[in-house]
Amino acid sequence: MNKRLLGLGVFASLLIASCSSDNPQDNPDQIQNSDFKVTTDSGELGKAINLNDAGVVSVLSITKANTRQSAGDDTPQVSNIALEQIASVDAPVLNGQAMRADHVDISGDYAYVTYNKEGETYLGGIDIIDISDKFNPVVVSRMTTAAADVNGIFFKNNSIYFTGAYDDGLAGGNHAMIGHVKTANGEFTSEFTTQKEITGNTGVDILAYNDSFLALTGINGILGSYKLNTDADAFETLTETEFPDLRSAAYSNGKLAVLSGDNGLMLLNSDFGVEKTIAISGLTEESKRTISFYGENVMVSEGPNGVGIYNFFTGNLVSRLPIQLVPDAVVSSEDKVTNAVALADGFIF
Repeated sequence: MNKRLLGLGVFASLLIASCSSDNPQDNPDQIQNSDFKVTTDSGELGKAINLNDAGVVSVLSITKANTRQSAGDDTPQVSNIALEQIASVDAPVLNGQAMRADHVDISGDYAYVTYNKEGETYLGGIDIIDISDKFNPVVVSRMTTAAADVNGIFFKNNSIYFTGAYDDGLAGGNHAMIGHVKTANGEFTSEFTTQKEITGNTGVDILAYNDSFLALTGINGILGSYKLNTDADAFETLTETEFPDLRSAAYSNGKLAVLSGDNGLMLLNSDFGVEKTIAISGLTEESKRTISFYGENVMVSEGPNGVGIYNFFTGNLVSRLPIQLVPDAVVSSEDKVTNAVALADGFIF
């Protein structure tokens, strides 16, 4: 069994009761609910919060002299940017093996964090973290499983939707899966609904799309749209389109963009037809890369090349954000890489 995950190495520091179901499902296309172990014990989960490295991470002054030589005189300059780390959350440990964080979604007072395990071993988890008091984050609930990796997540209407890869693969190396669970006040309130009949080695991204949702399944995979049938507690497949080596997708105001390790940035219509393709560099095999909308532009994490910003309609490169290093920092070339990009409160992260 060869598990080929994209290198999902996102560092998920947050600046920003054990019980399990005894009702395993009979559907062979679903992971059994007994495989999902949920912990809500505050004493145990409190140990996951680590305050040892709390404090200001760095202060960097960005000036026209060192980073924006081409900027006009009327271009606003940013200085004294301070990032303060409040806490970090230790990843779950299952069967003596530590997982690593790979995706975060924030909605209201909670952060939803997914975990996986690189290599041949399948381990996964989801944390629900109360961040209503930004100086005192609290892990409210934690799910762990030895049946699957969990690689992507989004939260909508009191429900978590997630994707990843499960251990018991189908013919042809298809291990991709999607899942759903309801929540309330930071706790899981339903059994876990999963679907395994999805083409691809592993689910790499998942996001809301109109009244349905999209899932991407990486190498030899697909871009699929799905709906949850709450009456049947099962997923309905709306459409699936094959794409090579998908990494990430973004949807905003009727515009859909996907990133492929083979084809670059693709701008799609509502039928998932490719309207435009933009060549992108820095898409190393099995590496984490994400995209995000910025108005009518699409931001792309491009590994050693920082972030490229492209106009959705013309496909032209609008701007490039190179990787900035603290002066005199000693960093090896393989560690100088941009894995992900996002927009929040007028800042690009």
